[in-house]
Amino acid sequence: MCAWLYWSLYYEHMPDFDKIPFTRFNVLLDCLELVEKRSGTTIPEGSNPDAQPRLLTLDPVIIRWRPLIYYLLVALGDFIMKQVFIRVWGMTLGSRYGLDYLVRVPPTWDACKGPTPIVFAHGLGIGLLQYSTIIYSFLTRVPDRPLFILLQPHVSQQIFHPRFLVPKNRKETVIAVRKLLINFGWVPNPADAWKRDAKGSKPRGVTMTSHSNGSFIHAWLLKDAPELVARSLFIDPVTFCCWEGGTWSSLCFFFFPCSRTSRLRPLSKIPLQPSHHREHSTLAQLVILTVSSLHLFSFIGSTASYILFLQHRNWHCQLASKTVRLGGEHFVF
Repeated sequence: MCAWLYWSLYYEHMPDFDKIPFTRFNVLLDCLELVEKRSGTTIPEGSNPDAQPRLLTLDPVIIRWRPLIYYLLVALGDFIMKQVFIRVWGMTLGSRYGLDYLVRVPPTWDACKGPTPIVFAHGLGIGLLQYSTIIYSFLTRVPDRPLFILLQPHVSQQIFHPRFLVPKNRKETVIAVRKLLINFGWVPNPADAWKRDAKGSKPRGVTMTSHSNGSFIHAWLLKDAPELVARSLFIDPVTFCCWEGGTWSSLCFFFFPCSRTSRLRPLSKIPLQPSHHREHSTLAQLVILTVSSLHLFSFIGSTASYILFLQHRNWHCQLASKTVRLGGEHFVF
């Protein structure tokens, strides 16, 4: 613990105790005492050679070089998938406010009376080629609502993209997405409030869907622009408890009990197991996160769990009776 605290304070390896400067030694002891009080435990003296701290700025970085042909194939696959979605499924490729996207709006859809549009933020990987199945499911199984795919080249290994090394930050992303959704007419425009009052109807917002790394953008929107989101679906999210080491150590999501997640109420009798980015693992956790007056559905499970999105409308009725049906079994909470 002292070695990790010393690194977090001074970004250096901790020397022997008798070689630590007096002022630094006092600060180290104060911080150790604060950790003990915060955790409600007493850290015993000594060290465990089998439990070494992870020093992010000092530990060696292990990398593997990929040949140029790999990135060329990734770019080719992304180009082919864009053409398939454009030519076969009638989607439109756009780039506005520094964001690239694919969008499709059914010709008979009404912003005020029709079903809420789907906004999907994908995760880390190789972009559209990796997420072609889930996008295909959105297009074929819910064709009655608009679909917006937010493209993120900086997490899709698109090294030839001009913004690969300069992605937008949190504030810029929220502003750009807000402008796009307002321009599409999918969310209420504050500037047209008086017109909505006269007509008595307004857009109801979007159904925000995210997977893995895309859950960060999802969380940004919920925090900074909650009025844009009518419903939420998290698939294998990493935005919850991201301070837990298991999330980042191997890109495998483990649900660790944490006092800070007391507002996350898990369903009982669902086995907890490593599931993030496991294609055929069972559903690991279903939680409900209450934010103000909204009930946001959060699904933590396999990448195939997007199928649950197709059931979310029925779950609204089931949740009213505190019962959810999963895989032929009923769970009551």
